[in-house]
Amino acid sequence: MRIKRVFALLMSFAVAFNFLMPSDFSVVAAGNASDVKLTLTEGNGSNEYYKEYIVKLTNNSSESITGIQCLLPTSGSVSGIQCWGSGLKASYSSEEGGIVFYYSLQINAGATAYSTDTKFGFSLNGVSVNPSGAKVLAVNCANTTSSNLKYKLTGTTAAVAFAKTPVGQHGALHLGKVSGYKAPVIVGADGVKVNLRGASTHGMHWNEMTPYVNKAAFQSLRDEWGVNTVRLVSYVTQGGYTAGSKEKLDTAIQNGVSYCKDLGMYAIIDWHVHAEDPWANVNDAKAFFTKYATMYKNYDNVIFEICNEPTGVQWYTGGNDLYSYCKTIAKIIRDCGSNAIIVCGTNTWSQDVDEVSGHELKDDGFSNIMYTFHFYAASHYSDKMDKVTAAYNAEVPIFVTEFGTCDASGAGGYDFGNADDWIKLLDKYGIPYCNWSLCNKSEAASMLSSSSSKTAGGWLEDDLSESGCWLVNTYRSHQDAENGTDTKLKETATTTSTTKTSEASTASTTTAASSNATTTQIATTEASKASANATTEAKKTSADATTEAPKASSNASANATTEAATTKTAATTEGKQNSTATTTAVNATTETSTTEIGPVVTPGASMKSIYKVYYKYKGKYKKMPKTLKITNKKKRTIVCRDSAKRKAKAVKFKVAKKKVLRITSKGVIKPKKVGITKVTVIYSDKSKRTFKIRVTKKAIK
Repeated sequence: MRIKRVFALLMSFAVAFNFLMPSDFSVVAAGNASDVKLTLTEGNGSNEYYKEYIVKLTNNSSESITGIQCLLPTSGSVSGIQCWGSGLKASYSSEEGGIVFYYSLQINAGATAYSTDTKFGFSLNGVSVNPSGAKVLAVNCANTTSSNLKYKLTGTTAAVAFAKTPVGQHGALHLGKVSGYKAPVIVGADGVKVNLRGASTHGMHWNEMTPYVNKAAFQSLRDEWGVNTVRLVSYVTQGGYTAGSKEKLDTAIQNGVSYCKDLGMYAIIDWHVHAEDPWANVNDAKAFFTKYATMYKNYDNVIFEICNEPTGVQWYTGGNDLYSYCKTIAKIIRDCGSNAIIVCGTNTWSQDVDEVSGHELKDDGFSNIMYTFHFYAASHYSDKMDKVTAAYNAEVPIFVTEFGTCDASGAGGYDFGNADDWIKLLDKYGIPYCNWSLCNKSEAASMLSSSSSKTAGGWLEDDLSESGCWLVNTYRSHQDAENGTDTKLKETATTTSTTKTSEASTASTTTAASSNATTTQIATTEASKASANATTEAKKTSADATTEAPKASSNASANATTEAATTKTAATTEGKQNSTATTTAVNATTETSTTEIGPVVTPGASMKSIYKVYYKYKGKYKKMPKTLKITNKKKRTIVCRDSAKRKAKAVKFKVAKKKVLRITSKGVIKPKKVGITKVTVIYSDKSKRTFKIRVTKKAIK
């Protein structure tokens, strides 16, 4: 009977708290929320644009508690959520009307979990916060993955003949024109296109990251993850190559290249310029690439990345610009006898790749030169995709040497749907990519869970983070496609997620008991989109609040830098507020609009009162909150709050010429007839997306 009562309690919490948690974790809760006292203290990083709260949790019960789910109410959607400290995750939930944060570590009976480093911060976007209304929602929440790994990891490796390894099959790489691709792509010695799928290390000079540079780890990536390229990250500053770690990084680079060579994997030697002008350390760069171009001039597996993420330096001005820097370093590499592929960084954290057009190094006689683009899926959307498309159409060879599935801070929410869209775009254009990063650091960008202590490979599903699960699924599916194989687990072949939808939670008790007791989803993915597609300027006000934020050292000085950066970032909230954002599953672009967003109305009725929004994703319709509202009758422009309740001014809609909808003189939207009309979303940066509005007589099920 006791077991049954416990099970019933678990079920009641599972149903009661459905859709409350961020999308990157789901829980089953059992316990009394009143047993825990929550105290939020405003941090030093807070100002009128940005809020930061230190979390203090006291267990007043007589038993230990593991996993606490809390809510900080807000009047609307916030963006740029970041977490610091072990065991803390946070994301915005429109269903709960605030930030839901989750503390996963155990708190003993009568004990208090408190550290000034355990905190979360976010940009206000003009909304108000109600810290006095903060409360504990659930305790003893069992953290489970919602990624559903679709490929089996055995934790073992195999002896592979060199001829069957990536380098053994393709040899030295170079650029070539291949039918079906407008821009040059990477090809092997035989002229056949090669698809590079990379894993990037973290900063190899930091003690907690160095252990992952070993042969066994790389072999696991090759044999079980579908990785064929390893990016070896050598920070230039921040304690890196020019700041006391030269010897340590030289050892890591040379070991890394050697391991990759033995395993038949490609290695990218990354001169990790970050948030700085590469000219500031140009003499060190000259010595660095002279050394390694000479050392590896006869290696088939080495690629040189000569400028990771420069900032504040235009691509071409005719003076000390990025073009002239890259030309200087490229000449050194070629003069040393190496014809390896060289990847040149672009301005604004390697996002302005479109500016390269018209001023490529090939115009000065260089060959095998590519140009960098970086993205993070929960921050970068159609406007950045447009940059890639523009560069590709101008026949600029692109290499995405770094990307993440989370937001650009590295500590916020995920957007796996947008990550999928990015990969589809890159595959379409033949662009190679490397994921950040191979480590277990307690942040969303890490491939490994913070609870995993393995550094020498042998990773199993429990060792992976949400991002790691996505990466294995994505890379292995690509590998299967290349090899003509199907290694996907059969029992998960038709399952899209282990978590259940709200419909599943209302199913029969029998069904719920067997399928929903341990993996009830308590989230929506709205929060990870709250800061979606932030402009680069807003996102990267300072070095450690940028794309490279996940790379910051975990030591005290780096934490201090991060705190300072969050304060600076707050000043750019307005830029984020007007940034391009879309709803959870809307993955259409101007070029390929595949998502349908539709209201359910009766023809002739006022849509202002009964309007309901649906989006079609993977063949299923899902409801979105909020109604469509008119703000400009004369221009026939209507604005909408999306599913994350973003402010209306951030997104504008213009109804297409063939109207299924019409706007009355009183400013009421009425359906003209049943059908579908195209709607173009106009963003503040003038980028566009086209969707479909569906008008039906009956509700869409």
